[in-house]
Amino acid sequence: MNPGGSATRPAPPAFVPSRGRSYNSSMLSFADAAVIVGLGVLLFGSQKIPELARAIRRSGREFKDGHAEALGSSQAAPGDGGDLPPTPPATGG
Repeated sequence: MNPGGSATRPAPPAFVPSRGRSYNSSMLSFADAAVIVGLGVLLFGSQKIPELARAIRRSGREFKDGHAEALGSSQAAPGDGGDLPPTPPATGG
């Protein structure tokens, strides 16, 4: 017993394993996704959401195209000219 006269309780465990399903905190649950979608509708309105989705898709496609173009030109052989069209052969004159 401690000096106060009451029995000390053991400290709670630092980690309590879940029973049944495991939960990954990095993943969104259905409830989390529903709240996010609901807030989006409240903030932007139902008419603006499809426009925002199209804009995001378009910008993602442009980013992917630009990234592929940058990788293509950086992987070209030195002195190759990268994306430049081939030069015509010199004619004797």
